[in-house]
Amino acid sequence: MDALSCTAPSVQAPIAYARRDVDPRTMSATDTLSVDALEMHLTTIGDVRDAAPDLSLDEDGFILRQRPTTVDDYFNLDRVEQAYIPEVVDLVTELSGATGAVVLEHVIRGPLKLGQEHPEYGRHTLGWAFKAHLDADENTFRTWAANVAPPELADRCRSESFAVYNVWRPITPVEQKPLAFCHARTVRREDLIPAYFDGRYPGMNESEYYPSISYFHLAFDPGQRWYYFSDMQPYEVAVFKQHDTSHTRAHCVPHTAFEDPSSRPDAVRRQSIEVRVFALR
Repeated sequence: MDALSCTAPSVQAPIAYARRDVDPRTMSATDTLSVDALEMHLTTIGDVRDAAPDLSLDEDGFILRQRPTTVDDYFNLDRVEQAYIPEVVDLVTELSGATGAVVLEHVIRGPLKLGQEHPEYGRHTLGWAFKAHLDADENTFRTWAANVAPPELADRCRSESFAVYNVWRPITPVEQKPLAFCHARTVRREDLIPAYFDGRYPGMNESEYYPSISYFHLAFDPGQRWYYFSDMQPYEVAVFKQHDTSHTRAHCVPHTAFEDPSSRPDAVRRQSIEVRVFALR
């Protein structure tokens, strides 16, 4: 980590963090409701593309891999589910040594018009996430996985050790709004500010409605270290941890999109696809 901090070229960009003086019970995971609970800090974000071969999921919490795919149309939902998602599961299993894997969901991010242009995608299209956050806590991940897992894995999801990985791929070259990662070893438990929202994760039925699904915003601390991979291409994937039940491995990687000050004004608007995978050990 220190070597990254010392050698990486960097940019400075504002990142939205949680305020520490806000009652967590009043916070929401959604931008529209939590905006008053956030504060902006100009943050140094190191470009670690050249250091990518030295990064480790269990030490740093995020990595970059070249991983070409057989899929060329991410808006063909059947093709994504039948071909792309199995490729992602194979990658996560290879990287983590998982003894079982459950896909929690996948989403495509880009301009809001994507959802209008592809209504068949429904909840699978989202805008860019401009706040430092984690998607869930341990209990929520367990419940989510158990509800979407095949029967032979459901009980294991509720009790065994696991890690949750995001596999993030650009659909077009990333010329603006890249993804930044907070180094796992610089995240303290007290920096994670819980938020709650009413809702239901995919796979939950009417009797399994959770009125307080947990989510985390990140509060600012000067000891945190942020990084990104510049100029990501569609044949590359960033893989990072959302949660790990192990206390000896990198535990979690808060993340956010950011406005890259070096982007051209006419840069192509970023589109990306991400898959969340619950990996049993």
